[in-house]
Amino acid sequence: MSILKGYAVATGAPGADHTYVKCDNPAFSWPCWGRDSGGKEICSGSGYASVADCISQPSSHAGIIYAATGVCHQTANRILFPAEVIVSEAGGYSASVLLYGTYGTDLKEWIGRLKKCEDANAKRLSESPEIETPITSPESAYIQKVIGIYSKAERTDERFDITLLGKELQLMMEFRLGGILDLEEVDSAIKHQANFLEIKHEMDQDFLGGKISIERYVHDANEGIGDFLRQLAEVLGKDQFYKVFGLAPPTGSFALIDLEIAKRAHSRK
Repeated sequence: MSILKGYAVATGAPGADHTYVKCDNPAFSWPCWGRDSGGKEICSGSGYASVADCISQPSSHAGIIYAATGVCHQTANRILFPAEVIVSEAGGYSASVLLYGTYGTDLKEWIGRLKKCEDANAKRLSESPEIETPITSPESAYIQKVIGIYSKAERTDERFDITLLGKELQLMMEFRLGGILDLEEVDSAIKHQANFLEIKHEMDQDFLGGKISIERYVHDANEGIGDFLRQLAEVLGKDQFYKVFGLAPPTGSFALIDLEIAKRAHSRK
């Protein structure tokens, strides 16, 4: 096995850090849509680099449609899946999970990709000693619960599952707030999330269908994300909002989607 490492680097914009993944032995670097240097290591774990590299294909994008089904956070989490670690310490991470979940919104694609890569490395995986992953921290327990949600949804034909993202939001709130939850606040937060995801899904379809420009799409999406986060701050209160999202409610647009990366990713659109 190898050590897979997740990195975060500030973008300079009021929003999310960029994340990428590296492995020293054997040497791999997965830029996850952006740069692959200058960042701070934020997570690491043991896993097969061959499985991670298979998941990353093509071009370390890992099957994510940038801005529509995920951003660099979800891309990095997919590549890090063999190590069962996530880039949760990246700036803006919790906000991206609100929209895209841990591994992206295209559940069917993700499950198919993971099975294909595990099957391709079946001999190597079967020859490795079975080691039960110890639950050594609250985050380890949280990751196992998230993986459990996806495992239970393996038979779905859905590509876009709002209910699944609502379950992820509740798990994230439990993790960030130490299990102390007001169920009315949770229910209200999930309803706000579902409403925004429906709007965002329509934006995605309009953009991918060529009805709106990439500039307008990114602008409107980031403006909407800022509005959505402010709504959640009203539901949770500023203190709890900070504990869950690691940031103060934005005063304007929240740059979760990077325009320059989006332009490169959708250069044929």
